[in-house]
Amino acid sequence: MGREIILHLMEHLVKEYIRGDPIIRFILDNTRIHLLPNMNPDGSELAVEGNCRSGRGRNNINNHDLNRQFPDFFRHNRSHIPIALSTSQSMDPEVQAVIDWMSSIPFVMSLQLHGGNMVANYPYDSFFGESPNERLIRLYGTDNVEAISKIKTKVTKNEPALTPDNDMFLHLALTYARLHPTMHLKRPCPSNTNLEFDQGVINGAAWYAFSGGMADYNYLYHGCLELTLEISCCRYPAPELIAQHWKENQNALLSWLQQVHRGIKGFVLDETGSRLANVSISLAYRNVSFMSSARGEYWRVLLPGMYYIEASKDGYEQFRDRVKVPASSTQLESSIFETLLEYNITLQSIQNDKDEEPNKSSAVTLTCRHCTNLCILFVLVFFLFCK
Repeated sequence: MGREIILHLMEHLVKEYIRGDPIIRFILDNTRIHLLPNMNPDGSELAVEGNCRSGRGRNNINNHDLNRQFPDFFRHNRSHIPIALSTSQSMDPEVQAVIDWMSSIPFVMSLQLHGGNMVANYPYDSFFGESPNERLIRLYGTDNVEAISKIKTKVTKNEPALTPDNDMFLHLALTYARLHPTMHLKRPCPSNTNLEFDQGVINGAAWYAFSGGMADYNYLYHGCLELTLEISCCRYPAPELIAQHWKENQNALLSWLQQVHRGIKGFVLDETGSRLANVSISLAYRNVSFMSSARGEYWRVLLPGMYYIEASKDGYEQFRDRVKVPASSTQLESSIFETLLEYNITLQSIQNDKDEEPNKSSAVTLTCRHCTNLCILFVLVFFLFCK
């Protein structure tokens, strides 16, 4: 399902750019978009079109669910990527390829598109108390997701596991669901009579918790904000239904692409004006860091408001300053572009700062007029049916 929607999105962007659509032109002129139509080609070969409930095609040729194979931040004692990878079991090549991809490009936002339900799911998926399997067994008597989906008995509601960026995740999820004609309804899939999603969104752990998911991995290890979208009640819709599904998701997808142009962007520089790569950047009270790119660029998707931005790199003084992300003047969709702060960070090297005043606002310029494309984002498609 997701594969076909991504191919339709790709075609739409190209055609509308050629026709001169101003929004599409802005997106493509100012955004680097990476599209992966299919991460699990093995599953695609096994899946049967028109089969709405079967799990056939979920796993790869090794019978592994790829969305359970990523390093889990909580299971690995909040370790860095090399440690997590060294202590993980041998990885499927598909997962290793995505990990290498994520490590080579500073992605800012991402999506997974699945079939089998209708909801916008946001992190965390992993529950950082008891293990996810222990929690499922306690609540349902089994940790088998297929079996759980058939259980009709109402169980204790799961607790959510919220990220430091929950306000932004919730905004992204709600924006998508509200622009979809049926996702925002509590129960858009008649066959899933025991499932209700308030406003069409849910926290992953509050739905059901599991470890090794890609959304948690991308966020915790790379600072990339990823949603998992279930976009069709049928897991593998018949070909003649794809056009209708594309029409239902078109506006929501285009709006999601525009959301990346809110928040803050800029360069990280030293006192000579040279760009600095691999600088660790974070926002106070949001303990998930992200890195400047190889060209010294940085981006962060934020809602309007006041933030303390921090930056650090070996050999340089710790940087901290207060910034204000502006609010838009109207409720129009195009007003997203007004909620962007262009802001350069300047770090003072330790050996050169002895005779200088402490670095304050004078070290930060608002002249990022020649920044390259705002951000890199990608749409990742698992050919799976649930998160």
